[in-house]
Amino acid sequence: MNLGDGPIALLNPVVTGHSAARQQVWDNCLSVPDKLVLVERSTQISISFTTSAGTDEKWLDLSPSLCELLEHEIDHLDGIPMTDRMISDEVRAVADR
Repeated sequence: MNLGDGPIALLNPVVTGHSAARQQVWDNCLSVPDKLVLVERSTQISISFTTSAGTDEKWLDLSPSLCELLEHEIDHLDGIPMTDRMISDEVRAVADR
């Protein structure tokens, strides 16, 4: 992923902690083009992962927007599509945001 400072690889990321507080967000994905679904994500998570250089790292108490992104991508690695996280039957077109 690229958070603005160039690409970074997170190998085998694992959520190691999360807040009890939750946020509802409209999620989209290249796997389901042009569609948005309402999901619930943590407002704060911590993760551990290995870098492409082979070092183990931990990121603690991440921002809500980064939590949303990382939970979405880690779900992909765990075989969980965003449609399995839907909390509403409503599906929006990306242009409706």
